[in-house]
Amino acid sequence: MKSSSKGLLVFLTTINIIIIVFCSACALLMLFSVLFQHNAKQDKLVFGHHLYINTNNNLKPVMNKNDIIIVKPTSITAIKLGDFLCYYPVSADGQEVQFGKIEEINADEISLSDKAGHNTALAINDIVVVGKATNKISYLGKAVLFLSFGICQSEENPVNKSWFAK
Repeated sequence: MKSSSKGLLVFLTTINIIIIVFCSACALLMLFSVLFQHNAKQDKLVFGHHLYINTNNNLKPVMNKNDIIIVKPTSITAIKLGDFLCYYPVSADGQEVQFGKIEEINADEISLSDKAGHNTALAINDIVVVGKATNKISYLGKAVLFLSFGICQSEENPVNKSWFAK
Protein backbone atom coordinates (compact mmCIF):
# COMPACT_ATOMS: atom_id res chain seq x y z
CA MET A 1 0.00 0.00 0.00
CA LYS A 2 2.82 2.40 0.81
CA SER A 3 4.53 1.78 -2.55
CA SER A 4 1.38 2.62 -4.55
CA SER A 5 0.82 5.86 -2.62
CA LYS A 6 4.50 6.72 -3.06
CA GLY A 7 4.21 6.10 -6.81
CA LEU A 8 1.08 8.26 -6.97
CA LEU A 9 2.88 11.05 -5.08
CA VAL A 10 5.80 10.93 -7.55
CA PHE A 11 3.38 10.97 -10.49
CA LEU A 12 1.41 13.97 -9.16
CA THR A 13 4.60 15.85 -8.31
CA THR A 14 5.87 15.29 -11.85
CA ILE A 15 2.58 16.57 -13.31
CA ASN A 16 2.74 19.67 -11.07
CA ILE A 17 6.31 20.41 -12.17
CA ILE A 18 5.33 20.08 -15.84
CA ILE A 19 2.38 22.46 -15.34
CA ILE A 20 4.55 25.01 -13.51
CA VAL A 21 7.22 24.90 -16.22
CA PHE A 22 4.58 25.31 -18.95
CA CYS A 23 2.92 28.28 -17.20
CA SER A 24 6.29 29.92 -16.56
CA ALA A 25 7.29 29.50 -20.20
CA CYS A 26 3.99 31.07 -21.36
CA ALA A 27 4.42 34.00 -18.95
CA LEU A 28 7.99 34.61 -20.14
CA LEU A 29 6.90 34.40 -23.78
CA MET A 30 4.21 37.00 -23.17
CA LEU A 31 6.53 39.25 -21.13
CA PHE A 32 9.25 39.28 -23.78
CA SER A 33 6.70 39.72 -26.57
CA VAL A 34 5.36 42.82 -24.85
CA LEU A 35 8.92 44.04 -24.22
CA PHE A 36 9.82 43.64 -27.90
CA GLN A 37 6.59 45.27 -29.06
CA HIS A 38 7.01 48.18 -26.64
CA ASN A 39 10.59 48.91 -27.70
CA ALA A 40 10.18 48.27 -31.41
CA LYS A 41 6.92 50.28 -31.60
CA GLN A 42 5.37 47.55 -33.73
CA ASP A 43 1.87 46.15 -33.58
CA LYS A 44 2.50 42.41 -33.44
CA LEU A 45 -0.18 39.94 -32.44
CA VAL A 46 0.42 37.69 -29.44
CA PHE A 47 -2.06 34.81 -29.33
CA GLY A 48 -4.37 36.79 -31.64
CA HIS A 49 -4.38 39.95 -29.49
CA HIS A 50 -2.35 43.15 -29.22
CA LEU A 51 -0.65 43.86 -25.89
CA TYR A 52 -0.03 47.47 -24.85
CA ILE A 53 1.25 49.17 -21.73
CA ASN A 54 -1.12 51.83 -20.45
CA THR A 55 1.00 54.93 -19.86
CA ASN A 56 -1.52 57.08 -17.98
CA ASN A 57 -4.30 57.00 -15.39
CA ASN A 58 -7.04 58.50 -17.58
CA LEU A 59 -9.33 55.49 -17.14
CA LYS A 60 -8.49 54.57 -13.54
CA PRO A 61 -9.72 52.31 -11.84
CA VAL A 62 -10.60 50.29 -14.95
CA MET A 63 -7.13 50.74 -16.48
CA ASN A 64 -4.29 51.84 -14.22
CA LYS A 65 -0.92 53.18 -15.25
CA ASN A 66 1.50 50.35 -16.12
CA ASP A 67 -1.24 47.79 -16.72
CA ILE A 68 -0.79 45.61 -19.78
CA ILE A 69 -3.97 46.00 -21.79
CA ILE A 70 -5.10 43.11 -23.96
CA VAL A 71 -6.71 44.43 -27.14
CA LYS A 72 -8.79 42.33 -29.50
CA PRO A 73 -8.44 43.54 -33.11
CA THR A 74 -11.86 44.86 -34.05
CA SER A 75 -13.21 47.06 -36.83
CA ILE A 76 -14.96 50.31 -36.03
CA THR A 77 -18.28 48.82 -37.16
CA ALA A 78 -18.15 46.04 -34.53
CA ILE A 79 -17.54 48.36 -31.55
CA LYS A 80 -20.47 49.17 -29.26
CA LEU A 81 -21.29 51.77 -26.63
CA GLY A 82 -19.44 51.14 -23.37
CA ASP A 83 -16.50 49.36 -25.03
CA PHE A 84 -12.99 50.63 -24.41
CA LEU A 85 -11.53 51.72 -27.73
CA CYS A 86 -7.84 51.38 -28.48
CA TYR A 87 -6.67 53.78 -31.21
CA TYR A 88 -3.89 55.90 -32.66
CA PRO A 89 -4.46 59.47 -33.84
CA VAL A 90 -3.74 59.64 -37.59
CA SER A 91 -1.85 62.93 -37.31
CA ALA A 92 0.57 61.87 -34.56
CA ASP A 93 3.44 59.71 -35.81
CA GLY A 94 5.23 57.73 -33.10
CA GLN A 95 2.62 58.56 -30.48
CA GLU A 96 1.60 55.94 -27.94
CA VAL A 97 -1.65 54.07 -28.33
CA GLN A 98 -4.59 55.72 -26.58
CA PHE A 99 -7.69 54.37 -24.84
CA GLY A 100 -11.14 55.80 -24.28
CA LYS A 101 -14.58 54.59 -23.25
CA ILE A 102 -17.10 54.90 -26.07
CA GLU A 103 -19.99 57.15 -25.08
CA GLU A 104 -21.55 57.86 -28.48
CA ILE A 105 -21.13 56.70 -32.06
CA ASN A 106 -22.38 58.70 -35.04
CA ALA A 107 -21.88 58.16 -38.75
CA ASP A 108 -18.67 60.17 -38.92
CA GLU A 109 -17.78 60.91 -35.29
CA ILE A 110 -17.12 58.97 -32.10
CA SER A 111 -17.31 60.35 -28.56
CA LEU A 112 -14.89 58.99 -25.93
CA SER A 113 -14.69 59.72 -22.21
CA ASP A 114 -12.11 59.34 -19.44
CA LYS A 115 -12.47 58.75 -15.68
CA ALA A 116 -13.26 62.41 -15.00
CA GLY A 117 -16.15 62.31 -17.45
CA HIS A 118 -14.47 64.54 -20.02
CA ASN A 119 -15.85 63.72 -23.45
CA THR A 120 -13.68 63.98 -26.53
CA ALA A 121 -15.31 63.92 -29.94
CA LEU A 122 -13.09 62.47 -32.66
CA ALA A 123 -13.79 62.18 -36.36
CA ILE A 124 -13.59 58.55 -37.41
CA ASN A 125 -11.26 59.55 -40.27
CA ASP A 126 -8.80 61.08 -37.74
CA ILE A 127 -8.09 57.86 -35.84
CA VAL A 128 -6.71 54.42 -36.63
CA VAL A 129 -8.72 51.88 -34.68
CA VAL A 130 -6.65 49.01 -33.26
CA GLY A 131 -9.53 47.27 -31.50
CA LYS A 132 -11.30 47.09 -28.19
CA ALA A 133 -9.69 46.46 -24.83
CA THR A 134 -10.92 43.14 -23.51
CA ASN A 135 -8.80 42.53 -20.40
CA LYS A 136 -5.79 43.72 -18.44
CA ILE A 137 -2.86 42.32 -16.55
CA SER A 138 -2.38 44.60 -13.57
CA TYR A 139 0.96 46.36 -13.15
CA LEU A 140 2.98 43.88 -15.27
CA GLY A 141 3.92 46.80 -17.47
CA LYS A 142 6.29 47.90 -14.69
CA ALA A 143 8.34 44.74 -15.28
CA VAL A 144 8.44 45.40 -19.03
CA LEU A 145 9.56 48.99 -18.48
CA PHE A 146 12.16 47.82 -15.97
CA LEU A 147 13.54 45.32 -18.49
CA SER A 148 13.58 47.95 -21.23
CA PHE A 149 15.81 50.19 -19.11
CA GLY A 150 18.53 47.56 -18.81
CA ILE A 151 18.22 45.54 -21.98
CA CYS A 152 17.35 48.11 -24.63
CA GLN A 153 19.89 50.86 -24.12
CA SER A 154 19.92 52.96 -27.26
CA GLU A 155 20.24 56.53 -28.42
CA GLU A 156 16.70 56.50 -29.83
CA ASN A 157 15.04 55.63 -26.53
CA PRO A 158 14.45 58.90 -24.62
CA VAL A 159 13.42 57.03 -21.47
CA ASN A 160 16.87 55.46 -21.30
CA LYS A 161 18.55 58.84 -21.91
CA SER A 162 16.83 60.37 -18.90
CA TRP A 163 17.49 57.26 -16.82
CA PHE A 164 21.23 57.16 -17.49
CA ALA A 165 21.73 60.94 -17.44
CA LYS A 166 21.44 61.04 -13.65
